[in-house]
Amino acid sequence: MTDVYDIAPNEKKDAKTEIHYTMPRFHRRIFAKLLDLIFFFLCFGLCFLGAREIVTSSAGYKAQEETYLSIQRDSGLYTKREDGTDVDIVTYYKGSSFSGSERKNGAVQAIDTFFTYAENKVDSTTYQTMLEDYRTYRLTLKDANETAYFITDSNDKVIENPDLNANDQTYFEVAYAPYIDDTLQGYLLTKIPGYLELQKYESQMLIWAEIVPAYAIAGFLIYFLPPLCFRRSHYTFGRGLYHIGIAGPDLLSVRPGRMIIRQCIVYFVLVLGSLFLLGIPLLLSFSLMAFSKKKQDFPDYMLNCHEVDLSRDKLYLSFEEIRMSQISVDKKGPDFHVNYPE
Repeated sequence: MTDVYDIAPNEKKDAKTEIHYTMPRFHRRIFAKLLDLIFFFLCFGLCFLGAREIVTSSAGYKAQEETYLSIQRDSGLYTKREDGTDVDIVTYYKGSSFSGSERKNGAVQAIDTFFTYAENKVDSTTYQTMLEDYRTYRLTLKDANETAYFITDSNDKVIENPDLNANDQTYFEVAYAPYIDDTLQGYLLTKIPGYLELQKYESQMLIWAEIVPAYAIAGFLIYFLPPLCFRRSHYTFGRGLYHIGIAGPDLLSVRPGRMIIRQCIVYFVLVLGSLFLLGIPLLLSFSLMAFSKKKQDFPDYMLNCHEVDLSRDKLYLSFEEIRMSQISVDKKGPDFHVNYPE
């Protein structure tokens, strides 16, 4: 691509200063962008850990967290591991070396504890509906041979079917564990007052007080601060390691405003978009680099910018700087160039 600019309008145009730029090799451009991504995720991880520590150490968060954990433990659906962390009861029994009898009895106790807890938390109609649903669940549960896992005794009480050839481990896996995971956890979330609000609070704090600030700070430190600090080359860490600068549409060093817009496209469209779209925006951008006419990636294609190999060439800030230097930068042959009149 060739353009002619009048950099000395009052002088006789009888000579031209020819400026040639060399585009970096494709693999260097790819590695530079991948390094920026690696630096970004490392920085994001550190920022997230810092934000997490600040949030979880605040008095307000601790009070909400303690209330949240108290409801879980009192419901009978959660317990403490030996290391002090809380875990749901099904995971606890599945992940430990318990016998089948211990697992079944533990699950039954958890169910009984939940109904005792719920009786004092919900109205009587809701409580009776929950009990009736549990009774129906057991009586309709059958094996592959259509044999019922539960029957009723002479007092109309639901009991395990003694004629079914199923051990305690089977009852735990087929009957009690699925009921706890699929039904009681739902009751805890939707029927127990305050629990859903506490869970929403934790989720909102995770997103808006931890993830979003960490993402914003990491993005600023990796994608915006370095290009603004390097006035001529607008290096990021990755581009700096491979000596890749950015030229604007006039083939001078790209202006700060256009650079900020370019980095916004990188940050929001390529990086953030790739997180939600399984890397598709990045793959499309790399495809443009490989197959488009000017070998530009997506941000450069949108803004008509160009990547320049600064290990071979020099980026100029203005036409006046070119006129004053009176040099021609032409080392490896141009991929794109501009001719300037004297």
